[in-house]
Amino acid sequence: FEKHQAFRVYEEFSGLISTDVVGNLLVEAEFPNHDSLYAYLLSFLDSVEVLEPLEIRQELAQIVKTISQKYKT
Repeated sequence: FEKHQAFRVYEEFSGLISTDVVGNLLVEAEFPNHDSLYAYLLSFLDSVEVLEPLEIRQELAQIVKTISQKYKT
């Protein structure tokens, strides 16, 4: 998560939270792979990047691509 989301990250996550060299937050958490997971992740807009598991990362990328296609015109 980008560092400006720190208030929300610390409020909403109870798992392992660490920071990288520029202050962005790395979170290790477990969630069920369900549509609500993607809606939750998208609520962070472009302030989150899923690093793993790869299948969640890929599915999120596909959802973003599908949404983007709707706004091409």
